[in-house]
Amino acid sequence: MDESFQIVEFTDEKISQFLPSISRLRIEIFSDYPYLYDGDEESERKYLKKFHEMKDSLMIGSFDRGNLIGGSTGYPLVYESESLTRSFLEHGRALEDFFCIGEILLKKEYRNQGLGSRMCSEIERFAKNKGFPNLCFFEIDRGKDDSKRPEGYRKLDPFWEGHGYRKHPELSGLISYKEKGESSESPKKMVFWIKKLAS
Repeated sequence: MDESFQIVEFTDEKISQFLPSISRLRIEIFSDYPYLYDGDEESERKYLKKFHEMKDSLMIGSFDRGNLIGGSTGYPLVYESESLTRSFLEHGRALEDFFCIGEILLKKEYRNQGLGSRMCSEIERFAKNKGFPNLCFFEIDRGKDDSKRPEGYRKLDPFWEGHGYRKHPELSGLISYKEKGESSESPKKMVFWIKKLAS
């Protein structure tokens, strides 16, 4: 790993300093398939500022020689909407037992160099220190025959499985956002992955 790469936990001051860069990074990466997100910086700033308000939340940045090249967020699942988490309760899973990864983002030219794994490790360390027995994240469920899937697209399943996560199709919910080509937000189906943390 290049020693010029650094991963740091954001303080309130750093969040404010890098908020525009993080917003642009989220818009850039989530605009690609499978999310096809049609975002704007104002909506992103509102989303990211929520991490000031949530207890036990985490925001980290990945840097190359001082330039932001990636980032990740995490937060207790109890802060998520009922439309997304209802299936947890229906299957007897307590929301309090889960720390949720919001995203792990890296610019394309910095992928496959171990930075994503390092951010995963930082989130896991943080969640364990806070006493959470499980980590989770959710991804959009496009379906196997989605007509919008570009040729050559590769899912990230091997990455997540290699880090100990398992997909749980029974745990799904809805999140609304505006997709490219849409005039307004619409609900999208999300499916959860879970990793049990060692005690």
